[in-house]
Amino acid sequence: MFLASDEYSPNYYIMLQRITAYRKLAPWSFVSHCMGFERGHMLSVHDMIERKTSANWIDGVLNNLNTSVSDSFSEYELYGNYIYNTQRDFIIRYWYNQKVKESLILSEESPPFPVSRYTTISCHDKRR
Repeated sequence: MFLASDEYSPNYYIMLQRITAYRKLAPWSFVSHCMGFERGHMLSVHDMIERKTSANWIDGVLNNLNTSVSDSFSEYELYGNYIYNTQRDFIIRYWYNQKVKESLILSEESPPFPVSRYTTISCHDKRR
C-alpha cells in the first residue's frame, strides 16, 4: 500500500524525467511520512537509473541534482513512480496526517481529535 498526498513539488518531477525512463508520472505525490521499500524493486530502480544516466545509480542521481533548489530529489517520488509505472497490484490511499505537539505524543491523555480519521500522527520540531 502507498500513501499519497498533495505535496506536489515540480522539481521532483523534473529530476525524475532526467534519471528515469518514465513517460507518465502519477497524478498525486508519494511524499508522506512512511513508505515500505522492497529490495528487488529498488535494485530494478538502480538498474533503470544506470541505463538512463550511463553512470552508477548514485552518481546518476548526484550528477543530475539541481543544487540551486532545496527540493531537487525525493526517494519517495522515485520509488512510488517506479511502482506506478511497472506494477499493477498496488493500493493507493490518501495520506491523512495530523500534526501534534510533542507533549501530546508523550501524554497518556486522549487526543482532542478523532484518531481513527488519520493514517498517521506526527510531531514536527524544526529546532532539532
